[in-house]
Amino acid sequence: MQYLASDMEHYKVDNLAVQETHLRGNGDIEVESITSNTGTKYDFYYSIQDQSQNNIKNREIGGIGFIVRKDLNVHFKKRHQY
Repeated sequence: MQYLASDMEHYKVDNLAVQETHLRGNGDIEVESITSNTGTKYDFYYSIQDQSQNNIKNREIGGIGFIVRKDLNVHFKKRHQY
């Protein structure tokens, strides 16, 4: 992920949508910190559908995410399920 943060910095991209992350999760929004080669910090917010809801076992599925420059102070909230 560091190479991606470095490319974002080089091309002056402040936020980036990412699809097909293939990370495991439970439906909650997760946050991971990323630092570029020159020290610029980004937050990677990502979520995938709860695997247990679809009876998917031991398989990574899709997922989406956003990489946002940390100093923009962006926060995401989990949507209420009805």
